[in-house]
Amino acid sequence: MHNRWLQSTCIALCAVSIRVLSAETGLLAFVRPRVKARRHLISTLWNLKGGETSARINNTASDSALEIVEHELVQVQIIHRHGDRTPVTPLHNRSFWENTLPQKIVLEKLAEDIQLVRLSDQGEGYSHGAAGGSPYGQLTTLGLLQMMELGTRLREELCHTVDGQLVENGSKKLFTPDKPLHPDRIKVRSTDFPRTIQSVQALLVGLFPDGLHVYQQQPQTSISLEIDVRHTRYHIPDPNPRNTPQQEFFERELALSNHMHEREREMKPLAQRVTHELLRQNIVLDPKIALQVASGFKVGEAQDHSPDNVNTESLNEGAQETTITPLPWGQLAEITKCLQVRDLLTVCSQEEQDLIMSHASWRWFETLRHPRICLLAMTPMITDIVNNALEIVDHYSNNNNLDQHTKPLLHIYSGHDSTLIGLMCAFQLETPSTWPPYGSYLKIELLRSPNTGLNNVEPQQPNYFVRFSLNGKILRSNIYKDEDTGGPAEYVPLVVLEDFLHQAHLDTEEHLIEHLKLFTSVEKQ
Repeated sequence: MHNRWLQSTCIALCAVSIRVLSAETGLLAFVRPRVKARRHLISTLWNLKGGETSARINNTASDSALEIVEHELVQVQIIHRHGDRTPVTPLHNRSFWENTLPQKIVLEKLAEDIQLVRLSDQGEGYSHGAAGGSPYGQLTTLGLLQMMELGTRLREELCHTVDGQLVENGSKKLFTPDKPLHPDRIKVRSTDFPRTIQSVQALLVGLFPDGLHVYQQQPQTSISLEIDVRHTRYHIPDPNPRNTPQQEFFERELALSNHMHEREREMKPLAQRVTHELLRQNIVLDPKIALQVASGFKVGEAQDHSPDNVNTESLNEGAQETTITPLPWGQLAEITKCLQVRDLLTVCSQEEQDLIMSHASWRWFETLRHPRICLLAMTPMITDIVNNALEIVDHYSNNNNLDQHTKPLLHIYSGHDSTLIGLMCAFQLETPSTWPPYGSYLKIELLRSPNTGLNNVEPQQPNYFVRFSLNGKILRSNIYKDEDTGGPAEYVPLVVLEDFLHQAHLDTEEHLIEHLKLFTSVEKQ
């Protein structure tokens, strides 16, 4: 696969998309790219004025990163959000959204040397209200370039440039001359959505700019990378239906709680007003289709938005604003954000759009911070992540080196904003100041400290610690308390994380048993 050709082709196609976008909207908010360097060109392509994609993914590392040179970086797990996409909810002006998508030849090139792993009875694509259907809910050319750039950034962060060189925070590079970057040292998973699969394919182009063929040992052999898409329902906190009826029960219970109900009462007029404007201005293609899509955005919603349970007459453009059934907050957020990024937002002010995003974010974090909901939704994925770390530690203990391509050093998960939020809540991380933009990535580093301990963990055997960051900014965890400050810790001992996971499994089983008893008692009444 000629990845450098693919990169240059995508850049050219994105430049065409920019001209089309500017012509159709009158928007000249893109910064003119300079051809001096490819990195400058790519990084300027998503400087959409005031938009979500204006948040550059190549943020600088956190100043709070503690320099401990004794720590060796032995494994990295990357969980990223997909790149820029079209709205999931079908909107008018279909041709406009079609023009934002990558050309077929580009997508075909992306898929070269890539094998998707599905269950034998698993159809193509995961059925979910937020999956979308072309051209809606699809990765754009801009999003594809974002993910290529993220792959380039990860290559620079994780691969050596000089023997023994340390990264800025004092840890060694993951891939060294003794353990160079190789497809066999990487394991890739993705949710089974076209936009997440294409996003990680684009990331791999940036990670392997010369293609995979350079790793072929024999001219007649071929080498490929697998993307495992078998576990979608465990990599999102809101599968439809939920993985357990208990999670649905607790979500409804939380949505009807006093503090949630009061907040909803205060915010409802805004939701009604924006929904009314979306219909009045004929932006939403079909109210009934919008309701069908709404099932993918109703996390923690007390209102059942299925077409069978909503009077669709209240969702026509002639309905009164005060009687209209508002679309779910997550759906309002995704529609207004896609419009705002492209300078097409006319249904509300920028301040109101900020309120919509803020409230949708608050709802997600409030729901997934609920201990029972979080455990039921995220325990399978955090189990996978912790087991990845334990597996590499066992390998070190038995072999004392990783010179063979036997265990992956880099795990990549391609997911959604909800995936990142779910993991941040599950690992009890500090809440970021803003909603994770397109292309955001949560990095989970496994560090080995052979000579020193932290926070009263004695260095009998090599100590292993886990550190979390979002887009380069350290997020401390409340799972473990810092000895000096008593607050959340930057470094979490792996043994503490293992105990936390064990307790999570016990608590999950307890919640399921408790709910079963409650459900049985209600049924008998």
